[in-house]
Amino acid sequence: MKNIVFIGLISISIIFAKQTYAESKTDYHPPPASHLSEQTKAFMIKFAKGPGMDPGKGYKMLRKMLLGRATQPGEKFLDGEVTAVNTDGVQSYWISSPKQNDKKHVILFMHGGAYVAGDSRIIAIPLELGKGAGMKVLSVNYALAPENQWPAGLNDSLKAHQWLIKQGYKPSNIAWAGLSSGGGLALAMANLAKEKNIPLPGAIFTMSAWADLTLTGDSYETIKASDHMMGHGDMGKLAKLYYGDADPRDPTITPLYGDLKGLPPTLLSAGSRERIVSDSIRWARTARAAGVDVTLDIWDGQMHGFHIIPTSPEARQAVQYGADFIKKHLTD
Repeated sequence: MKNIVFIGLISISIIFAKQTYAESKTDYHPPPASHLSEQTKAFMIKFAKGPGMDPGKGYKMLRKMLLGRATQPGEKFLDGEVTAVNTDGVQSYWISSPKQNDKKHVILFMHGGAYVAGDSRIIAIPLELGKGAGMKVLSVNYALAPENQWPAGLNDSLKAHQWLIKQGYKPSNIAWAGLSSGGGLALAMANLAKEKNIPLPGAIFTMSAWADLTLTGDSYETIKASDHMMGHGDMGKLAKLYYGDADPRDPTITPLYGDLKGLPPTLLSAGSRERIVSDSIRWARTARAAGVDVTLDIWDGQMHGFHIIPTSPEARQAVQYGADFIKKHLTD
């Protein structure tokens, strides 16, 4: 139940529709694609009926609702548990279970929440990813905007990576993974690590990465009518909460503007019905041109963050693909 509650709550933070599904025009939220599983279609239809939310106030409501929803240290969720750890001044949590018995490799996970919400103790996705790969996961509770704007959360996440290296993990035995804004952080971290001459991880896996804070991708306009989560929301206002007065073209804010040469193998997983799908597509094209080993996996008919749908077989498959990708590339 905790997982299901989380799905509804974390998703609300980025619903900014002006109308409900029932009241909207017929082309506002077209029905889900017929080839999707019944579980996914039911979730998308139910989700589209949800209320709109103003981005300037929504993150506060979301944070309030999330109180008490996270898995606390010592508390079991499925067969997983969290253990608090201070990663050089940043609160993080180990996510582990009996199936995560690989002591040589590790996954660093950045949660989603549009850069303004979320909690690293909500463990459904990192637990599933870690179990699929057989590796422990370190989930970092990075600082959130707008109280802590860029680059606070970015620096926190990179500190956690450096902490892992100090614990004896080889950089090539570390994978970065992130959902939505967490995926954007993972890609931006790669640019920041290069700037600071910090060793890069062995692989990166992103799920529905929000990685273009300039909002210039074509899908921001062409797909918004089909996006069951982001709808017609004011994403510009939301983005500004994160980067403030900074230039969104900074490569540690919008990572596709960076010099991507030398980055590790990267898998980008996204849905074809999300407004930000062009973020993954454009980053992949730029990275490939720079010689990066990139796998771009666009799931036909899926909405933003479909990976978190608890009953969806496609979601489970996509996360397992990420786990398999990590296992393939962390071979040292």
